[in-house]
Order: sequence, then structure tokens, then C-alpha cells
Amino acid sequence: MTITSFPKPQIVVDGLAISESPRWHKHELYFSDVWAGRIHKVGADGIVKLVAEFPGEHVSGLGFLPDDDLLAVLMDSRTLVRISPNGSAAYADLSRLARSKINDMVVYAGRAYVSQFGFDIWATPIQYCTTDLLMVDAKGAASIAASEMHSPNGLAISPDGATLFVAESGAMRILTFAIGSDGSLSDRRVFGQFQGGLPPDGICLDSDGGVWAAVPMDIQAADGYGPGALRMIGVGPIPWIPHESSNGTPSTALDACVPAKPSRAFGLHCFLCVVCEARLGPPGCYPCRIHRTHGPFGKS
Repeated sequence: MTITSFPKPQIVVDGLAISESPRWHKHELYFSDVWAGRIHKVGADGIVKLVAEFPGEHVSGLGFLPDDDLLAVLMDSRTLVRISPNGSAAYADLSRLARSKINDMVVYAGRAYVSQFGFDIWATPIQYCTTDLLMVDAKGAASIAASEMHSPNGLAISPDGATLFVAESGAMRILTFAIGSDGSLSDRRVFGQFQGGLPPDGICLDSDGGVWAAVPMDIQAADGYGPGALRMIGVGPIPWIPHESSNGTPSTALDACVPAKPSRAFGLHCFLCVVCEARLGPPGCYPCRIHRTHGPFGKS
């Protein structure tokens, strides 16, 4: 294993209530403020702008359609909404296919893949079961893309559109699938298996072929804290070690985004959605923020 020490991350946005699904689009970073039910964006000027708000909902996965309209996951109602300059409208109803809250999403060429927990993660005790990965086609029709999944979570698609990467949190691994011309998935393979109690959360790819996985928790560790963000490439995983937050408690990553090309505003970088407490707890009780870090990746 090769370990690289990245420069200390810089805070881009603070004061969030669980930030997730960072997406780089046209020189701006879009992200969900999950428990607040809001979607924001921030650009080179550092000004955070509200894109959309959904009172009473939790907003998670984001992705862009070919016409630049934004798709967003509404976790509780198990629907996708389409956000355009004219407002938001229902795009796909997944309640028939999802037993519990839906979660993350990746969009490529008008097609969306959506993950779901498959059970209530806040229940005591948790009634664990396998579940399905869902697909929504360019017309908004939903179907099951893959079954017998162990809590599928973060999703990413290779630049050529041929391979889907899935963080399978319940099995503590990352899978790949071959994507057919009709969006169907085949050739399920294990890309990387995490050792111990490390469930991957959000994932993304960089232009050097690296796969970034946010690993917020270690369920076998006494304090529950995971290693933060791991970059996996041929030489093995490269950890980004969490630093201390302003109040002295450890921070760890929930999701990551590496733009495909260096931006004029930020250069070579990775955005990390960070929470200042790794353990699961009541909604919105931990301060969250977005960090930017630089490192030896994405140089193409």
C-alpha cells in the first residue's frame, strides 16, 4: 500500500446539515444539504447559492441531463425531480420499486442509476435485507437494474459510459458492472474489498483512473471513525487522513467529487463532503461542511 499525505484541506462551505452528492458542472460545485432539504451551488466567488428547496424532504443524489436540467433524489417520497430554470417537476416515481428511502444517483447520457438502503437504517434493531439497484431511462421509466445488493450506496460511471461503479456498503466493497447499450447491467465484479469494518459511502472517479471512496465509519473501531477518503488505483488504496475540526473533534468524509479536468478557479483538486462526527445519530445533529484538497491525481 502506498500512503500519500495530502495538503491540509480548505473549507469551501460550512454550516451544512449533512452534505452529500457533490457534482461539478460548468465550473460550479452543486451539492445536497440532505437534512435541510436543499440543493446549493458554489463557484469561484465562494458565494453559496440556493438552487432548489424541498420542505419536509431529504434530498440526496444529484445528476445532470444532456440539456443541463438537474435531477435530484427525494429520499422520503422515493421520487426523482427535474429542476430547470422554470422550476421543478416530478420526473420518476420509484416508490413501487423501493421498500425504503432511496439514496444516491449517477446520471449519464440521460439515464440514471439510483441506489437504496432497502431497510430503515434508523430502526432499532435494524431489519437488514438485500435490495435492488434501480435504473431510470431517458423517458422517466423506472426498472430494476441489479438485485441481491447489500445496501448499494455511492455510484459512478466511467468516462466512456461502459462501466458502472457501485459502493456496496453492506458488503464493504466496490463492485463494477458492464453497461449495455440499453442500460442493462452485466458482468458483476468486485473492484475492491475493504478489510475490517469499513463500509464505503459516496464514490467518484478521477481522470487518472483512480476511484475515490468516502469511508466515514469503521464499525469495528472503538470510536467508530473511518479513515476518511480513500483513493484506489493500481498501487493500492491511498488514504486521506481526516484532520481535526475547529472544535477539536475528528472529521471524516461522506462523499467526494473530482472534476474531470482542472478548473480555472480551483486547479487540480478533490471536493470532500465532511461530517464532524463519524457515528450515526439523530438527523442534523452534527456540523457538516465541504472541503477542497489538492493531490497527485487528475492530471490529464
